[in-house]
Amino acid sequence: MSMDLEERLATLEHRCATLEEQVLALSAELARARVGGFRAIRDARTCPACSGRMFVHARQATQATHTSVIPLGITHEWKWTGPIAHGVMEAFACRGCGLVELHVVDFADVVVDGVKVVAVDPEPDGPREGPFR
Repeated sequence: MSMDLEERLATLEHRCATLEEQVLALSAELARARVGGFRAIRDARTCPACSGRMFVHARQATQATHTSVIPLGITHEWKWTGPIAHGVMEAFACRGCGLVELHVVDFADVVVDGVKVVAVDPEPDGPREGPFR
């Protein structure tokens, strides 16, 4: 093989490798931007805002009251002993940009009453045929 042909082949291989890296980077960016393609820090171990990979995890997020610190919850019930949290949450926070995600640990004690806590169900599928598909 001539030197000119070897140089051209090496140049093409280098360009091909560079393009493959760019395609992978664009593919990852597209996956993050795609509607419905959001992945939580908890699951992906990557921040969807800054792509950071350093986090803190509070296994039980808390909030302060006038007299104590209680678990953060979707709802709270007040008893004579103090507030009781329902739908206790955990938190993940990105140490790079500060994005915070909250996730409910257990929905078992959450009461969906239709007023303060409303269940949002998926929209029914639209018609598959006709002018309004």
